[in-house]
Amino acid sequence: MGYFILILSFVQLSGDSIVPEQVMVRKSYTKDVIINAGIGLGFGLGAYYCKNTADKAYDEYKTANTMKKTVEQWNRVVLYDKLTVFFGAGSAVFFVRAIYYQLKNVRQTQMGVKMPELDIRYTDNNKLMLGIVKSL
Repeated sequence: MGYFILILSFVQLSGDSIVPEQVMVRKSYTKDVIINAGIGLGFGLGAYYCKNTADKAYDEYKTANTMKKTVEQWNRVVLYDKLTVFFGAGSAVFFVRAIYYQLKNVRQTQMGVKMPELDIRYTDNNKLMLGIVKSL
């Protein structure tokens, strides 16, 4: 604890470096684009599978011989039709998010986000100076 207080007593904010100099900081959205496009592709494949399964269930529904099989196949058709809509909407949402992040990534490269640069110096009189770098 005493060592921590000793260090804090040597810390002095530099009055000369209060005005920030802005340094370019960029966040890459490539990972977000890939993840959202992959999830969108997965949802799209799920929608395709559910649609084909619903079509096959409907064909079996039309050719069913018993009432029990007819009801079972109709319930499968309804279930897979609902799943097709769910997966299709999910696919659209995630592809739109991927496009959004791609456009944001392109815009980010054209315009930069600027952040101040931190300046830490050790002076001649055994003091540590902290501040934000300013440009002249």
